[in-house]
Parts: sequence; structure tokens; C-alpha cells
Amino acid sequence: MRKIAATAVGALLLVLAAAAARADAGSAKKASAVPPRDSLREWLIAPPFEFSPTRDGEHRRDPFVMPLTKPEIVKDPRTGQPVNPEEYARLLADEKERLRKIEANLAALKACVEKGNGDDVLALYQQVRYELDRPFQSKTHALEADGLAAAFKRMTPRISKALVAAALKDARKKAVEIREAFAAKQYEQTAKLADGFDRLSTIPEAKNAPEWEALCAEVAALARRARARVAFKKRSIRVSSLIVSSRGGTAVINNVACSDGSRLDPNTLVAKVTSDMIVFVYKGEQIEYRFGRF
Repeated sequence: MRKIAATAVGALLLVLAAAAARADAGSAKKASAVPPRDSLREWLIAPPFEFSPTRDGEHRRDPFVMPLTKPEIVKDPRTGQPVNPEEYARLLADEKERLRKIEANLAALKACVEKGNGDDVLALYQQVRYELDRPFQSKTHALEADGLAAAFKRMTPRISKALVAAALKDARKKAVEIREAFAAKQYEQTAKLADGFDRLSTIPEAKNAPEWEALCAEVAALARRARARVAFKKRSIRVSSLIVSSRGGTAVINNVACSDGSRLDPNTLVAKVTSDMIVFVYKGEQIEYRFGRF
């Protein structure tokens, strides 16, 4: 009986020892199955990974443990360089809004051209041209912009006619202001308004129009006359004596005796001397000097 009990105890001890050995081997195999980290820092800061063995020997991560997530890298499709995802999203939204704005301006531009409303054509034309000249980062948006640019190019002939009409209308309005200022003897204002009149439009078709050339010539002549009168007014003219007869008149001007047709200086001609005024020709401009008023 004692021999049977001893044999049973020995068998039980052998079974327990074998079970302990198998448990130790499983723990070691489980520890060795943990995949290596990319770096020591990642290993230290990463959340724990739990793996459970399967029948085929593979190890799968515990689904209840949050995995280590890395930020998504967004690259610029044109340059291939990484960019900030939030900034790139804002950039795409801005580009999309620009495309909608271009479409709206093109529609408004087409309506203005059809109605002949030249006042708004130039402003809309400049806005569309500016937006299309700016680059688009997104390839999709760039292709869409190319399509809008092609539509804009097809409208160019009609736009040019409207722009020429608008430029000539502005030139006529400006020329009227210059004429009125000269007629009111506001010579300094006349010269100021005429300055840069030939640069009022940058459209070649408008500058080649005969009406534009005629307006520019008229304004240039008024500006030259106005500047001559302003310069003559700044001169000191003193008439000390005056003699008028049937043969003509003679006056002593700035201590120089001048008769009809004589020159006071290289730029000043005394055209006529009368009893109440002296007519000067200064730099090609005829100026009536009425003894202190001209």
C-alpha cells in the first residue's frame, strides 16, 4: 500500500514539473514575439502592445489596446514636399473660393459686354486677369482654372471692343473737364488735369483709334498753352510809357522800347501795342496784357 501511494505522489510531482516547464517556455516565447520598436524613444513612449498566441503560432495585437498613431503626412501634389494638413486644407478651400469668384466675374463680364456697359468691363476684366495669373497649388484646381482661362480667351475680342469704348468714353469725359478748366482761366488746373492724359488707357486698340489720337493732340495743345500762360504770369512785366499812333504803337517794357513786331526777349514777341493793351506771343501762345491783367 505504501509503495502504491509513493508511486502516485511521484507521478503527480512529475506532472506538475512538466506543466511548470511548459508554462515557462510559453512565457519566453510570448516575450520574444513582441515586434521591435523603430527607436528607443518610441519604445519608451508607446502604449503597451498585448499579443495573444493562436493555434497556428501567430501573434495578434489585443484589440482593446489603443495602437500608436502617427500623424498623417500630406504632400504638395506639385512639389512633393510635406505640408501642414490644416494649412493645406485651408489653401484648397481658398483656391476653390477663388474659382467660384472667377466664374461669377466671368458671368458678370459677359453680361456687361452684351449690354454694352463699358464702365464695369474694365474693372471686371482686371479682376479676372489678376485671379487667373495667380498660380493654383492643387492640380484639380489648376485644370479647372485652365478651362476658365480658355473661356476668358474666347471672350477677348468682344471684351477688347467694350474696353475700347469704355476708354474712349473716359477720355471724352476727361477732355471736357480740361476744356472747361482752360475756358475758366484755371491754367494750373488745366495743366494738372492734362498730365498723363496719354497714359489714361493701357489698351493698344484704344490708343490706335483715330478719336483717341485727336483727343490726345487737343489735350496736349491745351496743356502747352496753359503752361505758357502760367509761366508768363510769373514774369515781371512793367510798362513805363506808351505811344500809340496811326502807324502803330510803341511801349517801354522793362526799360526796353518795343514796337509792333519787336522782341522783348528770345521767347517773347510784342505782337501789337494798343491804347489799352499789349499783345504778347510767349512760347507760341498769344497773351493779352491789359496793364496788369491778362
